[in-house]
Amino acid sequence: MKSYYHICTKGLATDLLFRDTQEFIAGMNRIGVCHQSCARSGHPVVILAFCLMNTHVHFVLFGTEEGCSDFIAKYRDSTCLWIRKYRGERLHERVTASIFLISGRESIRTKIVYNIRQMVEARLNVSPLSYPWSSGQLMFADSTLALSGARPVSSFSARAVAKMVKSKEIIPGDWLVFNNGVIWPGSYTDFKTAERFFTGVGDFMFMVNNSNIDKTVNMEMMEESPSLPDSEVRDKALEIARIDYGKETVSRCSADERIALARILRKEFRCGHRQLARVLGLKPDDLSRIV
Repeated sequence: MKSYYHICTKGLATDLLFRDTQEFIAGMNRIGVCHQSCARSGHPVVILAFCLMNTHVHFVLFGTEEGCSDFIAKYRDSTCLWIRKYRGERLHERVTASIFLISGRESIRTKIVYNIRQMVEARLNVSPLSYPWSSGQLMFADSTLALSGARPVSSFSARAVAKMVKSKEIIPGDWLVFNNGVIWPGSYTDFKTAERFFTGVGDFMFMVNNSNIDKTVNMEMMEESPSLPDSEVRDKALEIARIDYGKETVSRCSADERIALARILRKEFRCGHRQLARVLGLKPDDLSRIV
């Protein structure tokens, strides 16, 4: 089943994913490459919003959980491989990603804006709507002037495109490329669908200027981040199942008993809905409504 997901990597403490303009350009084009790679592998995703920061990345995606997980895995792996090839640094083990289910229209709106406000939270001296490495520049904007000098991918040779995107992935011929080699993010971002979650530009700007959004989403992410590894949560669940229900395995517990286990684990260990779903064999959507 397809749903909306907020996906991000944990901010690096001492290393950088993107050090300069050229690395950001490569990172931007990599989004398009991973988007196409997922579609080719049968796990298409819709990109509604994104933001690339020096130390981490954020995306709001629509698709299956498998597809969205595949996208961020491809993006993380290709980014780390790029860094290893061109910088000689190994970051793969330090770049970890988290995926959060988004439930409800208001939460989708909030996550889109949270992505676009990342540079505000980082206290960069740039407007969320003019930051060049996010989808904020696309929202409710007239792109006519910006695209006046852009060229379609089809106007480049296959070799030039491969060199541009650092990949052999096939890039659609109607995607547009700026003079600096950046693929226009509107080529792979469904910003028009993202805009429809707002009543208009006024509604959107009101939310963009609301600093409380950062605090709200950060608290939600902390709550949903696993406080214990899955293996430890499984051990706790099995212990409770044996004592309270006389069951030798969690799988032998009824649906009601597993929901009760979920309530206990969430209260005592702050386990998130996704982790509980994995451990107890339940659906994240169902847990978010009843636990």
